[in-house]
Amino acid sequence: MNNPVRSDLTIMKNQFPYLTMKYFLFLFLVLFNLTVTAANDNKTSFGDDDVDFSLSNLVLTAVNEKSFQYKFNLTNGGTSEVQGYPMRLTFSADAVLDAGDNFVLLIPLKDDLAQWIGPTQTLAKTEFYNTSSPSGYLPVGAWYIFAEINYDGIVSETDYTNNSVWSTNKITVSNYTIPFKTPPTVTSITDSSFMVNGFFEPDMTIIYYRVQSNGAPAPSKSTMLSSYGMYPWESEITISGLGPAYDYDVYFMGEFYDQKVTVIYKIDVKTLGTNTPTLKLSQNALLLDPTNKNADSSPELYNITGFHLTSNVTVTSSGNFVVSKDNITYTSQVTFLATAFAQGNAQSIYVKYLSDGVAGLKSGSIANASAGAVTKTVALTISVFDPTSGDFNGLTSLEETGWSAYSVTGYHSWSLVDLEESSPHQRVAGNDKAIQIDGSINGFTENEDWLISPETNLSGYLYDPTIKFKSYSSGAGASLLLKYSADYTGSGDPRVATWFDAVIDFPAVNSNEWKKSSTILLNKESKIYFAFVYTSTLTAGTRWTMDDWSILDNLLDIPSTTLSYQNVEVGTSSAPQSLDIQIVGYGNVTVSVSQSFEVSLDNTTFSTSVVIPEGQAAARKTIYVRFTPLTQTQGLQGTLTFTANDLAVTKNSLVGSSLFSTATSRPIESTSFIYPNPTNGPVHVDMSSLHNQQGDVPVSVANNMGATVSEFQSSVTSLEIKLSDVMSSLKPGLYYITIQGDDAIYRNRIVKE
Repeated sequence: MNNPVRSDLTIMKNQFPYLTMKYFLFLFLVLFNLTVTAANDNKTSFGDDDVDFSLSNLVLTAVNEKSFQYKFNLTNGGTSEVQGYPMRLTFSADAVLDAGDNFVLLIPLKDDLAQWIGPTQTLAKTEFYNTSSPSGYLPVGAWYIFAEINYDGIVSETDYTNNSVWSTNKITVSNYTIPFKTPPTVTSITDSSFMVNGFFEPDMTIIYYRVQSNGAPAPSKSTMLSSYGMYPWESEITISGLGPAYDYDVYFMGEFYDQKVTVIYKIDVKTLGTNTPTLKLSQNALLLDPTNKNADSSPELYNITGFHLTSNVTVTSSGNFVVSKDNITYTSQVTFLATAFAQGNAQSIYVKYLSDGVAGLKSGSIANASAGAVTKTVALTISVFDPTSGDFNGLTSLEETGWSAYSVTGYHSWSLVDLEESSPHQRVAGNDKAIQIDGSINGFTENEDWLISPETNLSGYLYDPTIKFKSYSSGAGASLLLKYSADYTGSGDPRVATWFDAVIDFPAVNSNEWKKSSTILLNKESKIYFAFVYTSTLTAGTRWTMDDWSILDNLLDIPSTTLSYQNVEVGTSSAPQSLDIQIVGYGNVTVSVSQSFEVSLDNTTFSTSVVIPEGQAAARKTIYVRFTPLTQTQGLQGTLTFTANDLAVTKNSLVGSSLFSTATSRPIESTSFIYPNPTNGPVHVDMSSLHNQQGDVPVSVANNMGATVSEFQSSVTSLEIKLSDVMSSLKPGLYYITIQGDDAIYRNRIVKE
């Protein structure tokens, strides 16, 4: 027989290698009358020495997992004596001794002296193996036993090749249970609480505890492992929320470093007080997760426990909060039978907020009542955000805004800040909140951080989705980017989605000024996300702040038509001209005109400004403008200004000229200054009237509405040719020609055939 070789094994001192086993268990007894006998003809000599070991009658008896007895006979058949009989026992799962067998025991123990064995002497031994810590447990299971012997007196010898035998059958090692050396206790008992006390042993890492109503099924080991736990640094824990005059069973189970466990230990406890109907709640307040104003919230839950109840329990919510027993059907009130709380059974209540389309911090309550018991109330709070509008004021966390932060690189992150306590100081108002990031805090750091909006639906927008917000930059660094995506999932790494850059004008980096920015988005997606992307480096990091986010369904339709007024006498008003406008999403619109012009909504009452109600502006509105010169003027440039919430548009679209009346002015049409009249294009001018003209002559031609259709300057000699060219190009109709000479202003009405 070839002897297996185990020279690669590590010999343990006074214990088996560490085993990962889940629980400490208690005393067991395994007998295995295993007789292992080996005859070995191999002889080993040390010089002239002759030692020939043989092993027989090996019997092992397991007292428990930590202690067992072994017996054997060891014979030296050689001619030399030797000190020691170093022997190694190996537990193997199969009948092969190989490198996979890790459970090893040395006999004698390393610190014990070995005995002398003389020539032809047989040594009969009965010895015990005991461990002193949980990590020294004999492995549970079915094992073959291999015995190997070496020959010299060094107990730590690792060459056991000269003599080995193995068992012909397996031994079985079973679990045993471990008791608490000092059992836990329950103290400080009141009508609603008591204290559990644990006493930790060496190597014990946790004591699990579980409180149940008396008479409920005893917990299993797996149930205890999922129960509450106490640790060596918190060996006293108060259990509250209990019922008065109520019987409880308190269970304990300890766990050690090697994950063995103690027996489950039980203590019977009865609280103080009387048999009065009592309701207990797991929570007195619930903060629901923030929700979009266009969607119902996700549910939260709390538990009700009833004691000594004599009637049903009603649960009633207020406002837009609703409750449910099954997280399926939600109403404003549900009812439980009193019997549902027998044996201290708890009942779960699910709570949701039903959207009413209005953003803000919402609060409510739930009343839990039963006849004879004090009504218990749960306070409810939820932040309802509008994905298309947010000033962030009054909120306490970034989560409440509906926006989320995702950090790709660096430890800085977007967060909600109070601008009264945080820069920039230009905006100091109580409870004034904004979202901010600063990559320069505690030294510049490389950062890439995304601030991602809540999911937004733009499919219902009729006009132009217009993004508006305010931002602020302080410190050198990089500009922000604004991106949008229609395929982002709403969570996780945003870089895996497809994002597009929005064209928008941010404030200059380190400008230290708030700036309003806006852009029109053409994509009317039903599901779209926006993201501000921030970067900083090891040498530069700007503080960026964002506030007052909005996406408006806007339309700004203001024609750029020029309204021209000619030959209006000073102190009078011209005929009005009209302009059709449509402005959506900005509220009431104020229309103002510059000096010498007036505006009206009804073509009757005129003033320097009018207010168009929001509804009329959105439906399209006609405004009327007239010229009211106060002094003589030519080509006066006027403005038409439209202002509203987040709107300021000025059009330089008004032009007015007054009628000059001087001593030398004459009605040209009666003197045939320009002829023929009517004309089919070519005209002649009485040049004698301009004999004193020193320079070019300014000429303007206006239509019968007063709008200028041509303006030019010409020398006297070229005047007829240029004016004839203009008249030839015009459509048939009535026109007003004004020629401004050095001595007089000449005006003539002329008909183009």
